[in-house]
Amino acid sequence: MGDLIANSVGVSCEPDIAELEIDPSWDYLVLCSDGVWEFLNPKTVCATIYQNQKDLKKACVELAQQSWNRWIHEEVNVVDDITVMIFDFNLMKK
Repeated sequence: MGDLIANSVGVSCEPDIAELEIDPSWDYLVLCSDGVWEFLNPKTVCATIYQNQKDLKKACVELAQQSWNRWIHEEVNVVDDITVMIFDFNLMKK
């Protein structure tokens, strides 16, 4: 938001909106910014979540730290935005 440089190359603040039904078999919904997905693949993200399933806040912090470390390793002094949210659908099943 408010990124005038990105706006000059076509980035818009208008959100893409999609609706989908939550499948009862889902355990988690993971929402991450592109700064996470740039270097972490879904398998790594899922493994981190399941390793920390009793403490999803810790999983979020760990994923953000992994992303940060990969950015620093690959790009040296550039880091994209890093946002991680995990929604636990297991809480609704109890």
